[in-house]
Amino acid sequence: TPHFQKVVGYDISPDMVRVAQQKAAAKGTINATFIVHDLEEGIPEGDESASLVIMSVGAASDIPNLPNLLREIRRVLRSGGKAFLSFYNKDALLYQWGFIPWAVGLAGEINMERRCLDIIWEEDGSEHTYSVHAQAYGPNDLETLLPPGLPAVSVTTHPIVASIMPNVLF
Repeated sequence: TPHFQKVVGYDISPDMVRVAQQKAAAKGTINATFIVHDLEEGIPEGDESASLVIMSVGAASDIPNLPNLLREIRRVLRSGGKAFLSFYNKDALLYQWGFIPWAVGLAGEINMERRCLDIIWEEDGSEHTYSVHAQAYGPNDLETLLPPGLPAVSVTTHPIVASIMPNVLF
């Protein structure tokens, strides 16, 4: 974070905020603040106050009211500011197949019909599933959702094949 005067991170999970605070403290980072906040309620920053907005690891797909969040991002971005948003790609090979005939290295799978991420784990000999909202989008979907003043400068997809390869290969 030496490239920014101030860095603010938001997460709905108190545990994730605690981990981020611990990591920042361990690195001696003094200009980063981490806050428990649900982005569905907006971004608690002033108009045109941010030069960069980042949502990584598919986090933008976890927002049920994405058009509202995109308007909020446009509101907080300064003129010339940039947003980097990561989404689950509905055009990915994994979702086109509709099934994987082997055990995979994923702890979670997108359920396209239910618009959720199913997080699957085994405990006490039983398989458990916890579902959270996650909408997969294709590049064309995103272009239609962007509010005026928030143009898509670049839309890039990256095939992540390792997560769907059989565990035996690793």
